[in-house]
Amino acid sequence: MTFLEQLDQDMVDNHFRLSEFGELVTYIPATGSAVQIPAIYDEPALSENLGAEVEAISHQPRIFCRRSDLPSGSPSRGDRVEVTANLFHPAKTLEVVSTANEKLGHVELILQGN
Repeated sequence: MTFLEQLDQDMVDNHFRLSEFGELVTYIPATGSAVQIPAIYDEPALSENLGAEVEAISHQPRIFCRRSDLPSGSPSRGDRVEVTANLFHPAKTLEVVSTANEKLGHVELILQGN
């Protein structure tokens, strides 16, 4: 097994594992059928200094998932993600607005609330 294959297997075995960091989300493509996929959901805080000692803080929801788990193998703007409520966040439906960090068969989906 190559090093890259080992990294991918580590993501599946540990990071996306539901008993560790992962959770099931429902991925709803703009066209096609919805599927449940393992993903890591997170809302990192983004802050911006607006000057005169004023700072705005917002949260940018995102999921990190395997490209091969997506229905078409590729995300599209306008697709949606349903996140189930748990101890860390309420249930919500979010829209895919862009992608980032597409490496090793994984993709970060940048989301926005409806």
